Amino acid sequence: MNQEENYIKIIEKAFSKDFPTKNNVNEVGIGDDSAIYEIDETTTKQVVCTDAIVEGTHFDLKYFSLEDVGWKSIIVNQSDLASMGSNPNYFNVSCGIPPNFKTEDFKLLTNGMKLACDQYGGVVIGGDIVKSDKIFISVTAIGSLEKSEEGPDNNFAMLRTNSMPGDYIGVTGSLGNSLAGRMLLNEGKREKNFSAIHKRPSPRVKDGLNLVRSGVKACIDISDGLHSDLEKLCKASNVTAHIDVDKIPIDDRLKVTFPDSFIDMAISGGEDFELLFTLKSINQLPEDYKRQVSVIGKMVKPNNADLIIYKNTDSEILNPTVTQWKHF
Repeated sequence: MNQEENYIKIIEKAFSKDFPTKNNVNEVGIGDDSAIYEIDETTTKQVVCTDAIVEGTHFDLKYFSLEDVGWKSIIVNQSDLASMGSNPNYFNVSCGIPPNFKTEDFKLLTNGMKLACDQYGGVVIGGDIVKSDKIFISVTAIGSLEKSEEGPDNNFAMLRTNSMPGDYIGVTGSLGNSLAGRMLLNEGKREKNFSAIHKRPSPRVKDGLNLVRSGVKACIDISDGLHSDLEKLCKASNVTAHIDVDKIPIDDRLKVTFPDSFIDMAISGGEDFELLFTLKSINQLPEDYKRQVSVIGKMVKPNNADLIIYKNTDSEILNPTVTQWKHF
């Protein structure tokens, strides 16, 4: 258990017993990408999450513009909501601003937030501004679950705890591109494609809605890397994942640019903000949407030795180099 997980356990132990629970899997407290609560039985369930970004940890002003920073502060929260199958509605934004910040600087920061809201949904409705030694932005996002026609308890969400043995493991998009962008930017290389993906990532809001409408019950966004986030899914659902490395979606440009490390980058690279999900059958998905996702493995009964087993198409067990994406 790393230190971040340890801190989360402390918070969970202190507050989980106070969370109002009913016989309803969709009232969710600490431990998922977002919490879910119900105001009353006549309304849709509300989804709420908080994510913070800090200068020097989540962005580097050597190559991030202030618009990029504002953009990222919103989309990391839109991504958490997307992984639950929620629409983003509102954001409360708290900013820590250095003393040397100018009015024009703050306008750029705010404009980045506005661009993300306009493109992927939601609006800033309040927050706080304080003085700080470095820039930090903490955003609380509120979304809502769509109504479903599948019964009286009709607000469905995708949860980390809902994976089952026998489920197929799917992922949207391509993996490893954000890490490639960060590595190239740190080397002072102004390559356009990967750099843009790292500085202006795209939350998969529409994908989240497509998945939950198709009956997908388990999902997590890939912010810490495929390996790290798949581990979280396996732990929460008490399953083991078998991954076919040859089926992990990897951009051809990544293979060309990093021919010796593209597999490890796809497995460990964070901040791709793709969606990692499990489902009973690929046939749950609409025909036109099947081509937009990749099935990369299967969940099996828990293995006490390993949470994740990597193989190639010939069923040879592999041991890729796994590193931890540093958010903490």
